[in-house]
Amino acid sequence: MIVNNNPNLIYNMSTLVCIPKEYEDRLGTYEYNFKYVYLYEPSYKSTMELIHFIKKNNIQELILVDYRLEYDMVIDKLSKDMIISSLLTFDLASLTNPYFLTMHNAILALYQNEQIKKIGVLDKNLYLVMKTKISNVFHIFLDEEKGLLVKQKGEGIGVINQSDDPKNSFYNSLSAIKLKNKKTNLAKMSPDVIRFIKQFNVDCKEWNDINQVIMNSSITMYINFCNSNNSLFLKSMDAGVPCIIGNNDILDDCQALKSKLQVESDDDIDEIANKIEEVEKTKNEILQSYESFRYTYTQKSKKSIDEFCINPIRRTERKKYEKLLTIGVPVYNVEDYLGSCLNSVLNAIPNKQETEILLVNDGSTDRSEDIILKYQKKYPKLIKYIKQENRGLGNVRNVILKNAKGKYIASIDSDDTIHENFFKDSWECLKNNIDIVICDWLSIMGENDKFTTEAMDGILNFENQYKKLLYSTIMPSTCNKIIKKELYDAIDLKFIEGLKFEDLGTNPIIMEEAETIYYIHKPYYEYNIRQNSIMRTNVGYHMIDVLRLLEDRLNFYIKEKNFNKKEFIAYVYFWRIEESIINPLYRLDKEERNRMFKYTKQKIGDILEQVYKDNKYVNFLIDRVDAQTKEYIYRRNQELLDGNFENFLNKVIEKKEYKILTPALVLYNYDNRLS
Repeated sequence: MIVNNNPNLIYNMSTLVCIPKEYEDRLGTYEYNFKYVYLYEPSYKSTMELIHFIKKNNIQELILVDYRLEYDMVIDKLSKDMIISSLLTFDLASLTNPYFLTMHNAILALYQNEQIKKIGVLDKNLYLVMKTKISNVFHIFLDEEKGLLVKQKGEGIGVINQSDDPKNSFYNSLSAIKLKNKKTNLAKMSPDVIRFIKQFNVDCKEWNDINQVIMNSSITMYINFCNSNNSLFLKSMDAGVPCIIGNNDILDDCQALKSKLQVESDDDIDEIANKIEEVEKTKNEILQSYESFRYTYTQKSKKSIDEFCINPIRRTERKKYEKLLTIGVPVYNVEDYLGSCLNSVLNAIPNKQETEILLVNDGSTDRSEDIILKYQKKYPKLIKYIKQENRGLGNVRNVILKNAKGKYIASIDSDDTIHENFFKDSWECLKNNIDIVICDWLSIMGENDKFTTEAMDGILNFENQYKKLLYSTIMPSTCNKIIKKELYDAIDLKFIEGLKFEDLGTNPIIMEEAETIYYIHKPYYEYNIRQNSIMRTNVGYHMIDVLRLLEDRLNFYIKEKNFNKKEFIAYVYFWRIEESIINPLYRLDKEERNRMFKYTKQKIGDILEQVYKDNKYVNFLIDRVDAQTKEYIYRRNQELLDGNFENFLNKVIEKKEYKILTPALVLYNYDNRLS
């Protein structure tokens, strides 16, 4: 994916590769190997844009391709906060050129000053030399996506070198072709090439680009004096067009192909001419040998890149889905709301052929099923109905996951509605393979009592936009998101069953797995707050159990990642522990209070310690409240850590000297503690 500065698109990725603008013709290769690529035009303005882009998004490692003077500012601004590496594309022989020597020396100086942590090298000889000088150097093999080019019914020998590149034996190749009286295919001939063609009467056809040359040739030639670019060789061979090469190490581990395709001397015209004849005779044998070589090369390439990067590049196979979008609607005793919900969903669908609505009736005892059947009869191709005994919301969400035919899943609770533009404004993102689309909430408490809850919390003081999404109060909700199904499938993640807050135990993991998020800063999900909803009831024990499961899942799924656990705990665990676990303790009688805290300590004692012991992010949140509350909370926390919490609670409750924290107070300085 070519990343850009779209203000609504937020990235959460391990590795970003930055390539100079003049390498634009290699974008596809870098995108295929590293997945996310930033095209950079060296200038002050572009440098500041790159720095802003990195700070705005959640990127752990930046790989700078080759060296540009403007990189120094990028490295100076970012090297303290992230890993910066370098990837060198030139070869050892290039160091005879002062430009490449200066580039090489600049990279070494940055490495020795510990401003860049690793160096990747494409050329084997340069790698071997640098390996004697530094320890953190890697030999990188770049791969090419197979099937990009398809051979046409062309003939002739394609020369895929650049005529103006002194490292390439371009005119020797043309001379060898003329020696054998063969036709040749070239791309965009320069005046010098045209003069050569005319002078020696070479039978030649010109094509628009090298890809067309490859597809319309029976053999290609990439004869070079020294080179580390494997791309053209792989493209040609993948298209079924044998490619004769010069001084290249790509076939060092496959002597069968090397003997048939590689010339020993790049400037021996007779040898090149004879190699053409030899390849024409053994073409089928060459292509058969290439199949096993190709598989081995791909594995070697992946290994070299994954060892170089901070985390392995996530490579997912392209999977076909019957639909683009599945809209899942859990239904349980919502006869008064279901019709409005379904009408809003139907009005929001931009393409019914690419959409399905999956209704799961979780054992309703009211008229919900009658309403479902009425809508299904009207839209038989669009609506799919599943009926089951009551198993709870977590189970229903898993049933939707299992039965969804769509590439993406949107979950709409059956007592809520959505804005008619939610799916319309998301559709291009789904077509473009974005991982998650997120919108704001419109919370509705009555006819005239509505307010917006933003999915990206503007109060949180982060330049990093991803963190603003991850740490917002409504982050765990499934309902304001359209989520790519393979995010669940890739790690075999399911919703927690049998507990309320089933999404809190799941969606933080999904948010961490997502690499691209599109944020629609509009309240498109319309959340109807009812007094008997989950959020209005006493759920302390459920929150304890969900936090235990979330903690265990984090340790399992995210243990390999560069993940700031203390920060996550502060913004995701802290106020939920305060609101749903500690605050209810003050309202319980002594016996039940002691029982609940004993259960809390037994289940999540380790989590409480992570939250309240030397967590600077939690302390930052506590410090936002008034002096009396802050003093009480710090004293309470110490009693909790010292094991005296129960006695402490009993005393302050008896004397009515306690203070409580709420999300509104901590995050927004709004005192809603009057209850």
